[in-house]
Amino acid sequence: MRVQRETFTPELFVEMIGVVQEHNDEICAVHGDLNPYLEVYFLLEGQGLLDTITARTDEDEIIGYYICMTSIHHHHADLLVGSQMALYVKKDFRGQGVSGKLLSKAEEVLKERGATSIVVAIPAGKDHSKAFDKIGYKPMEHSYYKNLGD
Repeated sequence: MRVQRETFTPELFVEMIGVVQEHNDEICAVHGDLNPYLEVYFLLEGQGLLDTITARTDEDEIIGYYICMTSIHHHHADLLVGSQMALYVKKDFRGQGVSGKLLSKAEEVLKERGATSIVVAIPAGKDHSKAFDKIGYKPMEHSYYKNLGD
């Protein structure tokens, strides 16, 4: 397996679409059908504020990704933070340390940018606390979601 930072391009997104769709299928009950605002990803990439980390098999298949945006913390102007936009590993590859390798690479890339911290969100109802504790992450807060539509 190879874990690396890649430039978020239209070509990469096309290559990722199957994994992205699988990710969406797991969360679509909350958010509805996939409709990414790709222009934002391309804009952030062009400004040097987006990091896309992929995990690929030896056959070059994308099996997971971590995408984050780097920004100044809105409450602490002296802190540069990597905030997760997406973290996903294909079901068949879970439990093999792929997420940890994605996060390790993301930490490396963010440190090179001068980031002081990284924020990771996980799906509600899944307890990943032992895995995150093991790699040095601490709980920060809980987020709640409410659909304001129909």
